[in-house]
Amino acid sequence: MEQPVREQLRLSLPDEAYAGDWETAMAELCATGEAIPMGWHAGQATFERMLAFARRMAEGRDLPPHMVQSTNYWLVRVPDNRLVAAACLRHRLNDRLLQRGGHIGYGVRPGERRRGYGTRMLALMLARCAALGIARALVTCDEGNAGSIGVIEKNGGELEDIRTGPDGLRLRRYWIDTAKSADNLAIGVPK
Repeated sequence: MEQPVREQLRLSLPDEAYAGDWETAMAELCATGEAIPMGWHAGQATFERMLAFARRMAEGRDLPPHMVQSTNYWLVRVPDNRLVAAACLRHRLNDRLLQRGGHIGYGVRPGERRRGYGTRMLALMLARCAALGIARALVTCDEGNAGSIGVIEKNGGELEDIRTGPDGLRLRRYWIDTAKSADNLAIGVPK
């Protein structure tokens, strides 16, 4: 069962101050054998490359054709200044993201799971979507990812459908009313 988060948290854009913690978090994520969630940008070999890539994404500059302007955020636990989660907020959807990926991709560091960080991170990203004028946000997850299903549904996700991708994976597609979600930040999420 997920434990409620009581620590003070804050959102951060990717920053040099977290280079060492990012590298440790990436090692934890890679050790799981799971796909690395967006926001962490595992495909970038070094922290410097990841940071440059995140900045280009935020500016919508020099992106591969299948990508859209996106802002990456890190959820930092204030008392120990530790990265606990990451998210990628896509400013719009293209055909590919409409099928798989949606507006928000997020992931919690393995050693920090089941503590409510995913729920808080998604709530914060939904508030950011509302601020960008995105009225309904699409959030997707693999059909077998019980943790993400719970996080999305706790944040008001309404299941539209389950689709099978070309890779054979079944994907759950949820829509969330961002205005309602932003109004429900009374769950203890700091602004």
